[in-house]
Amino acid sequence: MKNSVTNPVQRSSAVFAVVLCAFASVAVGQDQRADEPNWGTGTSAMQNISAIGFQSIGDATSMYDMMLAARFRTGGTTSGLFAAPVQLPAGAQVMGVEAVVCDTFASFDIVARFTLVNIMGPFYFGVSQTTGTPGCVTIGSPTNIQSSNVFVDNAANTYQAEVSLSALNSTTRFQAVRVYYKLRVSPGPATATFTDVPTTHPLFRFVEALAASGITGGCGASLYCPDANLTRGQMAVFLSTALGLHFAN
Repeated sequence: MKNSVTNPVQRSSAVFAVVLCAFASVAVGQDQRADEPNWGTGTSAMQNISAIGFQSIGDATSMYDMMLAARFRTGGTTSGLFAAPVQLPAGAQVMGVEAVVCDTFASFDIVARFTLVNIMGPFYFGVSQTTGTPGCVTIGSPTNIQSSNVFVDNAANTYQAEVSLSALNSTTRFQAVRVYYKLRVSPGPATATFTDVPTTHPLFRFVEALAASGITGGCGASLYCPDANLTRGQMAVFLSTALGLHFAN
């Protein structure tokens, strides 16, 4: 966005684009409220889905038990399969899935997984299960999906967490499922928006991400001016627009 405010900060516009695109690598490490967005590409964010948010598949008699001062979902009389929707930011990479479970029956196991569903059918990732009688444990991993390169496309797919309880009683039960993901900067387009930041520019995709997000319109005449100093006024426009800053009502 154009801005003629003086008092320059000694950083070029292109460098500041990288700082904005990776901003939350600092913020993610701080304590956050549940309603705050998870900014940044450097650290995984996590969506925690309580057992109370899961729907029993094919069995209306499943129940909740109060055990160990926490609420657990247990199997019903005919089915122990449960699913819950997972809402993730578009373009994010799914990193892993884990479940907090209790298994005290040697003959039955608990299976947890992340499921991608589209017109081609369901696809399962991060499948983990208990063996024997491990008691109350966490199965899965924050990184057991990373190598599968699952990137969120909310227009083409839906996503859900699934847990299967083999025993139809409280000897197998679960408390929650955690889905880990990382935000990422979109790949650059085939054609450059600004003539002075061509596709071969080392900071091309970062500048394009700001342009596509409406954070910047360049410095005029189809230019971005990547090496120009950034003023405090321009920085205010960048940050306020990127973060959607507003005054509380």
